[in-house]
Amino acid sequence: MSGIAVRINQLRNSEYGTSAVVAFDHGFNGMVPGGEDARGIIEALAVSDIDGILIGPGLLRQLSPLLAHPGAPRVIATLDGGTFGALPGVDHPLTHARRAVSPEWVLRHGAVAAKMILPLGLGDTEALAEATSLLGRTAAECEELGLPFMIEPAFWGAHLEKVDDEMIRHAARQATELGATILKLPAPSRPEILSEIISHTGLPVWVLGGAPQSGGGIGSAIVEWMDAGALGVAIGRNIWSRPNMVAAVEGLKAAVHHRDAARAEELFHSADLPG
Repeated sequence: MSGIAVRINQLRNSEYGTSAVVAFDHGFNGMVPGGEDARGIIEALAVSDIDGILIGPGLLRQLSPLLAHPGAPRVIATLDGGTFGALPGVDHPLTHARRAVSPEWVLRHGAVAAKMILPLGLGDTEALAEATSLLGRTAAECEELGLPFMIEPAFWGAHLEKVDDEMIRHAARQATELGATILKLPAPSRPEILSEIISHTGLPVWVLGGAPQSGGGIGSAIVEWMDAGALGVAIGRNIWSRPNMVAAVEGLKAAVHHRDAARAEELFHSADLPG
């Protein structure tokens, strides 16, 4: 088994074979509501029995000791950051994506996989060309290191009115051609499209959670994605932006590992109440 396959397996739950990942790599544009206490969130996730955590290089450098104990979540490290405007904390469309650290650096700091975005909808095609070239070079670096490389199509540019299933299919193929060994994708509206993408690309897929939503729906949606063939999910704001993050984590595990939509919905509802 290759080093890449071994590290992908490290992201799987040893009992269930699926992967519940919490994404907390949202700080490149500043503070995100609900994510202010970065250390407190990482401390809680470190003992939560989730399978993985997605974080940026600054938090990896600072907080990796919290994730070094046996049974701690495995780390997927974000290599890049997006530019959304001249000032932090301003909600503008994405204009550029630049790599902040190397695959070798995150591997040395304990990551078992690396992740970058494929920036889509940019007005500047030269910025997109530069980004895709960098993705290809990074994929080659990761391959030399035996490090899984997750690519996330990021539909964040100003020149996108909507994202439909066909666009997700095209983006998944782009990411595959650029050298991804893992895909992190928005959920298509129809589960059969997700199954088709997984079959056609031959890659493990983590489905992302998207914008936070209160109330019902997220637990059942996760079960649908898992039934469609996803290896796991990588969900951020729908976990740590809720008042009771512990309940949300339990809901995530109920959906991913047990495919128990009713229990997951119950837990996500309780996560909207103070812990």
